[in-house]
Amino acid sequence: MKKKSLLILFIVCVVFCVLGLISLKKKSSQWNDNTQISGKVIEEFPLNDITKIILRNSEKSAKITKKDGIWCVSERNDYLADFEKIRTILKKFYELKITEKIVVGPSQYARLELLTPDKQHNTGTIAEFYKNGSAIPVASVLLGKEHKKKGGDTNPMFGGMGGGSWPDGRYLKVDEQILLVADPLREVVTDSSDWLNKDFVEIKKIKSVVVLHQKEEESWTLSRYDEKADWKLDNLSEKKKLKDSEAKTIGRAFSSASFNDVILDAKTVKTALNKPTKVTIETLDGFVYNIAIGNVDNKYYLTIDTALELPEKPKPDENAKEEDVKKDDKQWEEKIAALKEKLDKEKKFNQWTYEVSNWTVKPLIKKRSELLEDKVDKKKKEK
Repeated sequence: MKKKSLLILFIVCVVFCVLGLISLKKKSSQWNDNTQISGKVIEEFPLNDITKIILRNSEKSAKITKKDGIWCVSERNDYLADFEKIRTILKKFYELKITEKIVVGPSQYARLELLTPDKQHNTGTIAEFYKNGSAIPVASVLLGKEHKKKGGDTNPMFGGMGGGSWPDGRYLKVDEQILLVADPLREVVTDSSDWLNKDFVEIKKIKSVVVLHQKEEESWTLSRYDEKADWKLDNLSEKKKLKDSEAKTIGRAFSSASFNDVILDAKTVKTALNKPTKVTIETLDGFVYNIAIGNVDNKYYLTIDTALELPEKPKPDENAKEEDVKKDDKQWEEKIAALKEKLDKEKKFNQWTYEVSNWTVKPLIKKRSELLEDKVDKKKKEK
């Protein structure tokens, strides 16, 4: 290779190295707009003494309150709150550290979306934390614009590829300080429904399903005598048969159900529960669920009433040993205790009206005709 070519190659390498250093410096400066600082966002955050959290922006607000040791969502008539979400947000604010202190004047607050929610545009979200019934928050943080990591580096949201941008921090206003933290704090949401405990009834070992539509010809009953038996549809004609896929889906109904929201006053919300689809589900272990389902503009509402018919205790074998009888008695007592515990848990859902997703109730609101298919004539098929 000629000396001239080597010289050109050397110059190109130097240029690329310089550009790389400039790029690295530029990326690192993304976190160095102003002054680096250490320490917590909230120096003294009484983690274990917080009894009320208020989160609000210009559109919505959520108030979560601890009453008698239990967290509730105030805007939902004190419905049980999701403790895991509350624990997460409390821990985050307790541990939240300052990445940088940003020196800007009030004229720049709008750019950082750090205007208070009462303003019209470029507003943030206020998170307030209260201690032991106090009317004054022990900590108040205004959450503004997310800080974005610019493309070019490895991005976990793009499968490890470069390009695009993703949130890696957030601007905050605490007292009169503007801070940057290395967490977008997306857990801070102001919709009260997001803070509800979404645990719901768990129906297993279904024995029968009775569905009563407003039109009698659309109603149906599905049943089986044990978990391994085939499902049977009532009044099935010789030319029709039950679709296996539909039977299996119905058999799993409410096995892992949840809900979207609770309705505060069913009288003020159109739920169509005055003319519902009525569903009765009985299980092999004695539970009876009476469910009313309403549909308004593809929004589904339901009420549920749970009861339990305890099974009769089987008589012991006359030839059984005493120790075997005692063992059976203990197992029976444990079984009954578990059933009663499940009943106590699920009866708490009886007093509410719920908004649920389509997929939650879809298997139970199908018309009879949707469960059927024509039988295939084996003789004709062989020909």
